[in-house]
Amino acid sequence: MKQLFEGHLLYSTGRPRSFYRGKVHLLSSLFVFPVVLYYFAKASWHNSYVFKVGMLNACLVYAAHAVSAVYHTFPVGENLEKILQKMDYIGANLYAGSSFLPMALLSFPEAPGQLFVALLMIVTGWNCVDVWNSWYTMPRPGFVIALHFLFAYYLFTALTWFEIGMLYAAIGFLYVGSTFLIYDPSSSLSKDVSFEIYHMISVLCYACILMMNYSIVKRKAGY
Repeated sequence: MKQLFEGHLLYSTGRPRSFYRGKVHLLSSLFVFPVVLYYFAKASWHNSYVFKVGMLNACLVYAAHAVSAVYHTFPVGENLEKILQKMDYIGANLYAGSSFLPMALLSFPEAPGQLFVALLMIVTGWNCVDVWNSWYTMPRPGFVIALHFLFAYYLFTALTWFEIGMLYAAIGFLYVGSTFLIYDPSSSLSKDVSFEIYHMISVLCYACILMMNYSIVKRKAGY
């Protein structure tokens, strides 16, 4: 199988294994996300539609973290690692795209909400196909985030100020981490320092998105 980023070392070919990244995702998968799923389900179980939307988002985020935990934690052969690396990036794109589902399907009016979801599916699907075919570039998830600006009117009229604050805090954390990752002169796959710092910052992004979506699910289910 063709490698996702040609010329970059894999863990199986000499890249130092991340110290925090895999451990954080592994611990999150074992102890944090089961609790997250419980609270999402508890808040929405009495409303079938809200339950399905909220749990779809939560389960996709859970699955993305679980795949990342396996990829970054456990040693495997080179061919399997290439597959896991692509699944890791596919999971990250599914996570980014699904983060807007509760907003679009539960808070927005029906027509703009469905249009937003259709655009999310197109861009996310495009990103995932390109990951699998090794045509991917790092800034691509930014296209998904940029889509929400097209629906700014509905965002500011349909969400609470807490939910808006959590969304833009998440975007802020993501871009701070990404800027450091891209422009820090010490960034290299051999040291992996910038990737670790980026990941620690991105954990705050994940937390904000989960709080935003939990608030939307809880509010729309009338919990």
